[in-house]
Amino acid sequence: MLPIGQSAPRKSLLTSREVLQAYGLGETADDFLEQSPRVRLHRLRGSRSSDPEPLHLHKYRPLDVKSDASVNKVRQILVDNQVWMASPSSLNDKSDMRFDVEFNHDPAVRRAWLLRNQHLISDLPPQQLGVITQRILYGKLDADVLAAFQKEMLDRMGVFSGARDPRNDLMWTHYAGDSSGVCVQFSTWLDELFLLAKRVKYGDKFPKLILPVPNDRVPEEHYLVKASRWAYETEWRVVAASHSHPVVLRPESVSGVIVGSHAEAAAVDVVRGLLEERRIAGHPPVKVYRAVRSGFDIRLLSGFLP
Repeated sequence: MLPIGQSAPRKSLLTSREVLQAYGLGETADDFLEQSPRVRLHRLRGSRSSDPEPLHLHKYRPLDVKSDASVNKVRQILVDNQVWMASPSSLNDKSDMRFDVEFNHDPAVRRAWLLRNQHLISDLPPQQLGVITQRILYGKLDADVLAAFQKEMLDRMGVFSGARDPRNDLMWTHYAGDSSGVCVQFSTWLDELFLLAKRVKYGDKFPKLILPVPNDRVPEEHYLVKASRWAYETEWRVVAASHSHPVVLRPESVSGVIVGSHAEAAAVDVVRGLLEERRIAGHPPVKVYRAVRSGFDIRLLSGFLP
């Protein structure tokens, strides 16, 4: 196990702002940061939306004290303030983020799309550019081309998943070592990455992307659709333009850790040690809770660690 204060080496880091910049949302991030945390929190609490944004999102993690890899994944969040953008191929549901593709048969829409998005293919070699242009204009994108498009879309995506509910018994069972691990809390109003967080929609059919998308239609957010059997997760997710790398959050947004009801003393000691590493690193303290089972419910007790 790594000594206290020494984090595992990581792949190249991105900040939350860099993730938003990749989507052309740098100004949105700046506007967000110009507001005080109090104003941001007030906006979230005062939302009258039928589906308000969550004040907190939670990441359930197992904690095997005998496994460096397991401890380091918790350290990555609690000490380094990092979350992992996972590849779609690594998700537990292999149908997650998949979609069907239908080519738009309206030539006017295809022509308008090509004019509007010429910059997307302008770097191709002239011969290949001509072939792609003709295929788009005349509707000649065959199944192999569409399959390649699907693969390209998935290869470019990374996803961070968070749960709204820290008291979800099934989540503790499935993602936190049968309640022997931890659940880390993030305050969404304290980091701009969560501006990208959207609620997952649960259903029983793959979403369908129509290519090109007509001007009067909003593109289908296929990456937010998941099979209905996963609805208990109450998942919100952030999707980025790349995967298999960590994103560094603002330290204050990592705001709490809940120790599972079945966590043994050794696991509690590891959490205590990680929080000491966090203090030494100069990061704000987090609130500490213990999950306690009460009949069929889970309650959270605060301040059980000295």
